[in-house]
Amino acid sequence: MRRDLAAAARVQQALLPPTAPVENEVAFAWAYRPCDELAGDLLNIVRFDERRVGLYVLDVSGHGVAAALLSVAITQVLTPHPDGYSILSRRGWGAGQPTLTPPGRVAEELNKLFPFNPATEQFFTLLYGILNLDTREFHFVSAGHPGPVHVPKDGQPIIHEANGLPIGIGDGPYDEHVLRLQPGERIFLYSDGLPEAMNKDSKQFGAVNLLGAAAQGRALPLAESVSAMIQAAELWCGTAPAHDDITLLAFELTN
Repeated sequence: MRRDLAAAARVQQALLPPTAPVENEVAFAWAYRPCDELAGDLLNIVRFDERRVGLYVLDVSGHGVAAALLSVAITQVLTPHPDGYSILSRRGWGAGQPTLTPPGRVAEELNKLFPFNPATEQFFTLLYGILNLDTREFHFVSAGHPGPVHVPKDGQPIIHEANGLPIGIGDGPYDEHVLRLQPGERIFLYSDGLPEAMNKDSKQFGAVNLLGAAAQGRALPLAESVSAMIQAAELWCGTAPAHDDITLLAFELTN
């Protein structure tokens, strides 16, 4: 059983982005910490074309094998086919840029594809957004997921709350939100396992410490700031066992 779980974990890990590239105008970084062999969290970076990038973090209720099975199924639906078609985008006849599905519509379609199943009692949360490098805008939807942390060029980091029901719970609505960014600004997407990480006294890491870690890591390169945020949560937990998966995906406009 341990060998089978380890093999399944390798399959799940293979669905993660192979690299977190640093490009001319944007840098990416991520961290992925399952609390068991298998996780209910997954993340991805989807390059649609040279100017538009999709990013998502999803979190299936629970963790372990059952949550991992559903997270893999969702990821397959969100993965573009070789012809460029997926729930996220479609490409018309001939050359040209793909037509992207608005984030709110993506959540609506997922809600139809993954209705609540009383037999498994599973649902999932999602934060999905599209980064447009021409407009420097990040259009995103939150389906029951924690809002992104925005680290502005000047001022303190803030959490942009975005209300929406989890996928499989109700019928929405799924409103789209927009963050307008400047060079040097960062966005952190994360699962609730990060702010809800608990120490031995059952106290959560919380939003205050999350924002504090984002502020302290401002001067570090993006990948190092992601590692520092995870380390801050681990230091908070100390010897307490992990209660949930932790996923963190970040990007920064570099110029």
